[in-house]
Amino acid sequence: MKKIFSIILTIILSVSLLSALSLDSRAEDLSFTYSTKAEAVSCYIWRGLYNGGLSFQPDLSIGWTSEHTSFDFGTWWNMGASDWGFRSGLPEKDGCNPNTYFIPESDVYAMLNLWGAVIGFTHYYYFDGQSYFNFGDVSTIKGSAQTEVTVGYDFSTLLPNVNLRLMWNTMVSGQDVVVNGKRCYSTYIEAAYCQNFKYDISLTGVVGISPWRGNYTDADSDYPARDFAVNNLTLRLDKTWSLCNDSCELDLYIQGTMNTCNLCRENAFIKASGDNKLSKQKLMGAIGVAFSFGNNL
Repeated sequence: MKKIFSIILTIILSVSLLSALSLDSRAEDLSFTYSTKAEAVSCYIWRGLYNGGLSFQPDLSIGWTSEHTSFDFGTWWNMGASDWGFRSGLPEKDGCNPNTYFIPESDVYAMLNLWGAVIGFTHYYYFDGQSYFNFGDVSTIKGSAQTEVTVGYDFSTLLPNVNLRLMWNTMVSGQDVVVNGKRCYSTYIEAAYCQNFKYDISLTGVVGISPWRGNYTDADSDYPARDFAVNNLTLRLDKTWSLCNDSCELDLYIQGTMNTCNLCRENAFIKASGDNKLSKQKLMGAIGVAFSFGNNL
C-alpha cells in the first residue's frame, strides 16, 4: 500500500508540473523570480530531530510566478557542528563518536504551487562518499542519500489572511528504515500556522506527525520503534526588518521544539556530544538570524 501511494505521488507530481508549465507558458503575467538566503542558527532542528549544533545554512532558488501559479527550483546547504562542545581526541565508545565534527548536507528541491496545491520533491545528500542518487534495493543500498516527494496545500495562495500550510512528505528512494526486507516509505505530515502582529513580528505554530513506522519514529535507535508518533511540536517567534526598499530582509528568530516520541527524562536533554546526541534529544531550542534578498520577497 505504501509503495502504491508513493508511485501515485510521483505520477501526480510529473503530470501537474507539465500541465502547469503548459498553462503558464501562455500567461501574460509570467515573471522570473530569484531568492538568496543565508542563515546562521545555534541548533539545526529538522522535523523534531536534533541534527547538529551551530550551523550555517545558505539557500538559493530561481523560478517563475504568475497570478495563480509559482514554481521554484533551488538548493539548500548545511554546514554545521555536531555539538557546541568542539571536543576532539576522545575515543569512540559503543559505536558512537563523542568528538565534534562538521556535518555537510546538500539538498536540491523543486516546488510547484498551482492555485494553492503544492507538489514537489527534495533530494538530500550528506557527502558520505557513496552514490549521489542512491537508487536500488533499500535492503542493500549504501549511503544516506534520500529522495522525497511532497504534496500539500498552502491556504494563503487563495486566502491571503489564512497563513495555514499542510504538507505530506514521503521518502521514495534512497536510505530508509527496512522492516521484513521492505522499505517503510518514511512519512512526515505537518500543519503550520503563522499569526502576524504589529512591527513585523510573527508567531508560528507547527504540529508534525509520522503516521507509521519510519525514520521519524525511533526505528533506528535504542528506544522502542513506534507505529505512530507526534514528533514535532514547535513554536517560533520572528522579528523581521525590511531593507533596501523591501528588496532585502533581516530576520531574527527564537524557537522551541518538543519531540514526544519516546520522550523521557534521559533523552529530554542530552549532555553528551557528537553521535551520542544527534537525532536523540527530545527537547530543543534555537536562535537564528537570516538575511535574504530577491525579487519575490
